[in-house]
Amino acid sequence: MSDESDNREGWTGMGIWWMSSAALIAAVVIGLAIVLFLPGNDTNTTGNPTPSTDPTTPPSSSASSSPTSSAGTGWEAAGCNPSTGSDGVPGTAPDATWDPVGGSSVPVSTTYGPTQINGAVRQCFEHSPTGALFAAATIAAAIGADPTQTAAVARAQLVPGPGRDQVIQDAENASSSDAFAQTVAAYRFTSCSPDRCNLDMVFTVNGGQLARTALSAVWSGSDWLLDTDALLAGGVAGVEQIPAGFTSWAPGR
Repeated sequence: MSDESDNREGWTGMGIWWMSSAALIAAVVIGLAIVLFLPGNDTNTTGNPTPSTDPTTPPSSSASSSPTSSAGTGWEAAGCNPSTGSDGVPGTAPDATWDPVGGSSVPVSTTYGPTQINGAVRQCFEHSPTGALFAAATIAAAIGADPTQTAAVARAQLVPGPGRDQVIQDAENASSSDAFAQTVAAYRFTSCSPDRCNLDMVFTVNGGQLARTALSAVWSGSDWLLDTDALLAGGVAGVEQIPAGFTSWAPGR
C-alpha cells in the first residue's frame, strides 16, 4: 500500500472511538476534520488532504515540493513576540524543547515561542514561517489535550468563524476523560506569506497511528491563529509512514 493512500483499515478502531464521543469530534482540531469520514459526509479518499488556500499565495502545484528554504531578511516584528526571524521556510527540523500537554508533546523555543503560557493557552509565536510551524503544532495539540480547556484555547487561538463556534459549543459537553493526544511527527510547507502559512502536517495520534492533515496558520496582527474552517475543507487521512518530501520533527529528533 502506498504511503499516500487512505489507510481506512488503520482508522477502524479510532473511528469507533470518535463516533462514540460526539462532543470530541468538534472539540479536537483533527477530530473536526475526521468528521468528513463519517457516514453522510463528503469524504476525501485520496489520502492527500487538500491544503487550504490563500488568494495571494496559492499552494505549490507540486505535491512533493515546498517553498524555498533560503533565509531572507525576515518579517517585521509585531505582536507579543518581539523577535524577528528569517522569512525562509525551515528546511531542517528547528531546535526545540518539548513540553508535555496532557498526552501530547508541544515544541517550545525561547525565540519562536510560545513566550506566554497561561494554562492550556500557549501564545506569542514569532512572526516567521518557523513561528507559524510552532504555533500550528502547539495549537493542534492543545485544543484536545484537556477538553475542559478546549473552549479557552479556541477563543484565544482559532480564527473566528463557524468552525471555532462549533468547537466552543461542543466543548461545553466535553469532560477530561475525552482527552485526545496528538503530537507533530512531520511537516511540509505548501505556501507561506506574512499573513498566512499553509502546512501539510503529520501527527502521531493517541500515541500510535499517524494522521495527515492540512493546517493553515493566519497572522492576526499580534500572533498566529489556526484557521479551523480551512481545516474542515482539507480533510484528514491515515498514513502508514511519513510521506516523501516531509521533514520529520518530533520529540527526540
